[in-house]
Amino acid sequence: MQIINNGKRLLKIVLTVLLITFITSSIPFNEAAAASEPIKSKRFKDVGEDFHAFEAINWAYASGIINGYPDGRFKPESLLTEAQFAVMLSRYYAEIDKESNKYKELDRAVWSNSFYEALAIYRIPMLGYNDAYYRNNPVMRGLIAQVISYLDGNTFQLEGAVEYLFKEGLTVGRYAQGKTLGDKFGQTDYLTRAQTATFFHRLHKKTKTEIAETVVSDKADVNTELSKKESEAKVDMKVIPKKTK
Repeated sequence: MQIINNGKRLLKIVLTVLLITFITSSIPFNEAAAASEPIKSKRFKDVGEDFHAFEAINWAYASGIINGYPDGRFKPESLLTEAQFAVMLSRYYAEIDKESNKYKELDRAVWSNSFYEALAIYRIPMLGYNDAYYRNNPVMRGLIAQVISYLDGNTFQLEGAVEYLFKEGLTVGRYAQGKTLGDKFGQTDYLTRAQTATFFHRLHKKTKTEIAETVVSDKADVNTELSKKESEAKVDMKVIPKKTK
């Protein structure tokens, strides 16, 4: 009799577990809602919630635009090289990413080659197309202003590009007491990782996520040395770093 009661009790438990499993598995999981949840966790040891670029850094990381370091740090004040910025441009703009993927299988000699090939097609102002020194050294904020303004269909000229960033709310500047907008922007300062994340985050919030049609229409049919030279020539002399040994 005891064995029968135990058997009934066990059967009841099994049926209850199966019923609960069925009910919970039938509840739809809203992936879109989960994906839209704000990022609140401290992903990096050196980026606390009180850090001025906390939201931008976590967004850029979650979006796959920028990575952290294996030791769990982000190093927000570390300087960004031009090659690293080239990669982030590709990760942010789908058009550039599409072009760079075409070259990845053709040129594996240098990890950043495919990104520069894609940038040259769109004639984007950069210095490292044929110069490893500029690729592997810090990039100035003024050059970033030229790139962002140009890709959004505005001037690539330094003065106008900086003015455009202020006008569009893509920057608040660095030095309030600067005599010119370029000085206030800090155009000859080197770009940090935190600042880069902030620029891309602001572009995203302004829904500036695609390359302007005027830039697309001027796209080079074939990537040539001429388009690279044209792109390099667009960079203002003020934001070209002096080479050091």
